[in-house]
Amino acid sequence: MLFNRSRQYILYPIGMTLLLLSPLAWSQTALTINERDTLDFGVISNENGICKMNNVGALSGVNGQTCVGTGVLAKFQIKGQANYAFFILVSGSSSNGVTLTPKIKGGSSRTLSASGTRTIYIFGELTLNNATPGTPSLSYLMSVNYE
Repeated sequence: MLFNRSRQYILYPIGMTLLLLSPLAWSQTALTINERDTLDFGVISNENGICKMNNVGALSGVNGQTCVGTGVLAKFQIKGQANYAFFILVSGSSSNGVTLTPKIKGGSSRTLSASGTRTIYIFGELTLNNATPGTPSLSYLMSVNYE
């Protein structure tokens, strides 16, 4: 916990804890996912409100929240059957008065390149409602399946 000008600040690294991989047809190569960067909101104030990260990492606070620092989008390398379409879903979590709402940069429906790869980025929002000061860790679920 960091203190600055009578405001309490909280560091929010976000962990991606579970990936679901599921080819829908036996002839397809299984999808693999490698995390390259972790979603990180940096240091934000412990004030009720919302810290929004846009799809390039810029942070902005609303409804009383003050975001400080630069956010980092999560980056994932998806590999599978060349030129096949796949679908991505993400869902967030809540803990100790903090709710993570992850978002996918671009659409949920994608197509693997001719080499069978595609890079996916995740950003989102943190909503604080009487959050417990400290360095909490939140997780989100990302599900990737062939269409």
